[in-house]
Amino acid sequence: MGYDKGLIRYTTDNELAGQKTRWLRPRLIGYGSALFIMICLFIFSVSHRMPLELEVLRDRNVLFRVINDDQVENIYTLKVANKDQQPHLIRIRVAGIENLKIAGRTAIVAEPGSVQQEIIRVIAPLIDGAPSTRPVRFSISSSQPGLEAITAESRFMMPGPERKP
Repeated sequence: MGYDKGLIRYTTDNELAGQKTRWLRPRLIGYGSALFIMICLFIFSVSHRMPLELEVLRDRNVLFRVINDDQVENIYTLKVANKDQQPHLIRIRVAGIENLKIAGRTAIVAEPGSVQQEIIRVIAPLIDGAPSTRPVRFSISSSQPGLEAITAESRFMMPGPERKP
């Protein structure tokens, strides 16, 4: 077509004027630093990802249920998310009140890439003079070695000292 070579190109005014072009400019250093930090954060988040996640939801329809005049039952929904590529046998434990126990299954199988929901009934002895709400901790642990136990807190409701049935 007869055009001069280099008519359309990416260049700077300094290069067109024949002066030296600086490649290491503050903007390039800033972009490079930001990219390096993002790559490091991505690698850190991937390497420290927890394969299991626990969420505890208390049943709000029934605050508590008194059983045999000496025990109180609360109902919870546990959501266990398995972000791993293999199934996990999950053991469920609860603590926070003495003689606290789970009625029903204490182990579930979490399939890979799924969220398992399990309804858990927790029973505690009725204690005279105890506050109406007490903290409880649910923990899950996998049968696979090397995985830490995961805990989540909730509240256990019981009749207060002034409202004993």
